[in-house]
Amino acid sequence: MKEEHVLNEMVLKHCPFCGGSNTQIRESKHWTGQRYNIISVTIIHWCEADDHPDTMTSCLQVKGKTHETAAARWNQRA
Repeated sequence: MKEEHVLNEMVLKHCPFCGGSNTQIRESKHWTGQRYNIISVTIIHWCEADDHPDTMTSCLQVKGKTHETAAARWNQRA
C-alpha cells in the first residue's frame, strides 16, 4: 500500500485509521467584487466499513488557511 497520494497537486498521506484515500478538498471562498479569495481549505476523509465497502463509517476533517497548511496538518502524525 502506498503511504501518500496526490489530490489537486497536494501530497497527502493515507488515513491513519483505515489506510484509505477517499478524500476531498473543499475551499471556502469570498467574492471581493473582482475575484474570489480563499478563506480556508478543508480536507475531508471518509473511512469505509470493513464489512460494507460502500458504507462510510466515520469522517475526519482538517482545516487550514491555505492548501499548504491544511495538507501539513493532515500529514502530521503524533
